[in-house]
Amino acid sequence: MREFDYIVIKKPREIATVNLDLSDNASRICIMDRRELLLLFASSAQANILRQVPLEYSRAPNLIIFMLDDTGNYNAVVADAVQAEFVSAGAEV
Repeated sequence: MREFDYIVIKKPREIATVNLDLSDNASRICIMDRRELLLLFASSAQANILRQVPLEYSRAPNLIIFMLDDTGNYNAVVADAVQAEFVSAGAEV
């Protein structure tokens, strides 16, 4: 009978996510830390965006989200004081 040499214990993964359902008129999207104005994510807009952000953003509403239209036909839309969703270990993201 063989014995195990070691045991690996994996720590459950906890993350935070921002799930955006965007307007068809959006061209670009930015997610920023509202305290430091630090850019966390920028991309061309798609209908739905699910973005992982650092866990700290699930503890307080410290995100600001900008939706921009490159055609100039629409004003920018800003969502201020957004809090990311906490996702616990084993949850599907």
